[in-house]
Amino acid sequence: MPELVLPLGPYSIEKDSIKLSNDVNRSFIIFGEELPLFITSSTPLVDRLQSLRVDLKEASLVIDETTNEFIKHNDNVWEVNPSFIKNSVFNSDYLLSNNGQQGRIKFTLKYKKNHTNSNSSIKSYEEDTDGFLPSFKPLNDHDITSSAYLEKQEQPDYNTIVVEYPMFSLMNMRLRNVSIRSNRNSNTPQVISSLDLQLVRKFGDLFPGETHVVVEDLSYKLCDGNFEFEIKPLEEMIQFPLQVKRQDAYTINYNLQDSSRQVKVTIVYTVGSHYRIHTSWKTEVCLGRSASSKSVVSSNASTPTFIQPPKVQLPRVLTQAHFTFLQPKIKAKKGHPFTLSLQIENTTARTLNLVVYHKPKTPLAQTVVLISNDLKLPLLFPGTTFKCDLELIAISTGYHHHMKGLKILDLDALETIDLGVSLSLLIE
Repeated sequence: MPELVLPLGPYSIEKDSIKLSNDVNRSFIIFGEELPLFITSSTPLVDRLQSLRVDLKEASLVIDETTNEFIKHNDNVWEVNPSFIKNSVFNSDYLLSNNGQQGRIKFTLKYKKNHTNSNSSIKSYEEDTDGFLPSFKPLNDHDITSSAYLEKQEQPDYNTIVVEYPMFSLMNMRLRNVSIRSNRNSNTPQVISSLDLQLVRKFGDLFPGETHVVVEDLSYKLCDGNFEFEIKPLEEMIQFPLQVKRQDAYTINYNLQDSSRQVKVTIVYTVGSHYRIHTSWKTEVCLGRSASSKSVVSSNASTPTFIQPPKVQLPRVLTQAHFTFLQPKIKAKKGHPFTLSLQIENTTARTLNLVVYHKPKTPLAQTVVLISNDLKLPLLFPGTTFKCDLELIAISTGYHHHMKGLKILDLDALETIDLGVSLSLLIE
């Protein structure tokens, strides 16, 4: 009976099986991983494989023997084309939820139950009838029986094998775009495109023995039909390979012309020695914002972005916590990034799940850009103190008596507090 084998870790191909070099059993699949998928059997599989169906979320993909997606290693071991898994199954259109929530993936193999040679079978039948003389009436019965036998052989029976796994995404990846002008009189706006990276909370449950992932490569390309052009980051502060720990959050910024409309983001990262994940997706550079929804939550390509945070008249939780800028008065230069250090002391009785974001309303406030916008902080348990650095850049000179619009949001309580009222900036 054939088997579907999805090895985890190093393996070798034997005569009729896949030999694993360790005793690690697969219990889940990571979206985008380099997933080997083998079909093995103790009997030859030649001309027996009919089709393979992959069900992922609401999508179904089917390959059959006519698509050349089954690769033969020997008569008893076949492999599904890795490019089919990479480009079709793990397609960005089927991305899972962006917070690592569970999905399901199911593989259904359809194969011929019996593998017999019709010619040899007919010959064997004829040998059994050698005792009849040609003139005997059973000769006609033989013709009828042989015809029925051939017809039956043309419609073989099929069996199916079903293998199903839970599937998760490991990385929060979001692309934010904002249009800015180099000065107030400029008629050539530019787009700052910010790519945010952060591990999902589920990572610690799935890999309790791992503290980080290693990002081997990250590319950001402009797309125009078959043409792709890679864009370099604005700052070269991040070097690859990059270790991303459980509580790390990274923002990488790119400068685009306003006419740029479609980009392709590709990230390759590893977890331990068994998982290598390749995620790639295309998206439109959209500068508009929704007027009907207070929050926009996309699939794996973005984390929640609250365009209009809920207005809470009397926040009951955040008013009990302490938020302090270690440098309440800042002097910075136009066009040069600068850092604000924010100290948070959780003096409440509950765990805080916070995001820092900037939503300027006045033209002057819009000249200061929070590069690390929508910064997701690690969970702050009661009695703990945490310091985070906020990276900003000013595109115009001026004095900001306060920075209204620099806010913090509790994702669980849906409460917000404006942090900028205690902060003043002088941009030279």
